Amino acid sequence: MSAHITLRQLEVFLAVVRHGSFRRASGHLGMSPVSVSEHVRMLEARLRTDLFERQQGGCPALTPSGQIAAERAREILKSVELLEQELAPPGRQRPWRIGIIPFVSRHLVGPVSDLRKRFPERDIVVESSDVGLAELVADGLLDLAVLCMDDAATGIAAPGLEQQVIIDEPLSIFIAESHPLAQRKRLTPADLLPVPIMKLSPGHPLRAMVDRMLARCGLGGLRCCLETDNYLEILGEVSAGHGMACMFTETGLHDAITHRLVPLDLDFLIPSPEVILLTRADLDQDPRLRIAAEYLANQYRVKATTTRRQAWQMLGTNN
Repeated sequence: MSAHITLRQLEVFLAVVRHGSFRRASGHLGMSPVSVSEHVRMLEARLRTDLFERQQGGCPALTPSGQIAAERAREILKSVELLEQELAPPGRQRPWRIGIIPFVSRHLVGPVSDLRKRFPERDIVVESSDVGLAELVADGLLDLAVLCMDDAATGIAAPGLEQQVIIDEPLSIFIAESHPLAQRKRLTPADLLPVPIMKLSPGHPLRAMVDRMLARCGLGGLRCCLETDNYLEILGEVSAGHGMACMFTETGLHDAITHRLVPLDLDFLIPSPEVILLTRADLDQDPRLRIAAEYLANQYRVKATTTRRQAWQMLGTNN
């Protein structure tokens, strides 16, 4: 048995926690599943306790001791990272790592480029993914992330993390201009229930969030006639009059002109997801990173507001 707990054991342990599987963690770490299990076993032996409840064929769940160990492991790895950062010579400081979900990246490409010019001494690494970014921030593998959440998740930050709401991202239901409902006003949920809906595939992270929003306004029973991650396929089917789609208002308005779609006039509001800036609570230890995070949040807010206004104006001109 190793005389000491190693940083690698803590990294491997947290990877299993983050990915919910020894196999998925091994793929992310570039290690064999056997090696991952051995690292965790050695950590458990050193701590003299089980960190996971292992179930045949099921995902490993943290034991109470495992929950404590995960929290302490994150703190240890973050402290080591800060030590390396503080003592790094000029020109060798670690990069800033920013997570951005693909949907919000449309407003952040320019601001990230601005940050690279403003802070040339820092490499800025951007990770784009629809899943797992919050966990990567919690584990100290990302410095911050810009996410989209519904209010079921907003405000429930994990210990050691902070959330800031940047702006809401309204949802609208779009339908073909030629559809009978397109000309009606003040539509109720009952008016929409007979109309089939096109949706993202069940595995897409935004699917569950949009489904929750629709259910909250009485549209949980809509019949789904298409499930796909091909956004253009959804637009094409709606344009052909085969049903409707619930989309982010801003992107839907831009695509509405090309595909001859219109947002339905509803007598109820669909709850809006929110774009969130997620950071570690100790972000203030790096004032420049705090400035960078606030810059991204402010730029997203300004660009989203401007683009929405322009999109509504364009739609009005073309109608």
